[in-house]
Amino acid sequence: MAAAVTMLVALFWVHWGKGFFMASHGIEYALALFSATLVLAVLGCGSYSVDHFLFKSNRLHSQNYEK
Repeated sequence: MAAAVTMLVALFWVHWGKGFFMASHGIEYALALFSATLVLAVLGCGSYSVDHFLFKSNRLHSQNYEK
C-alpha cells in the first residue's frame, strides 16, 4: 500500500502539470504504476506470488484439513 501512496504523491506533485503522455513527463506512466500497485495491494498476487510458488504444497495440505 505504501508503494501506491508513493505513486499517488509522485503523480500529483511531479507529473500533474506536465500533461498526460510520458514523452512530456506527464501522468501516463505514474498513473499506470499507481493502478498496478493499488490492485496488488488490494487483491494480492494470488497464484502468481513467490510465496504461493514456494509454499503451495503446505497450503494445499492445510486446506484439506479445513474442509
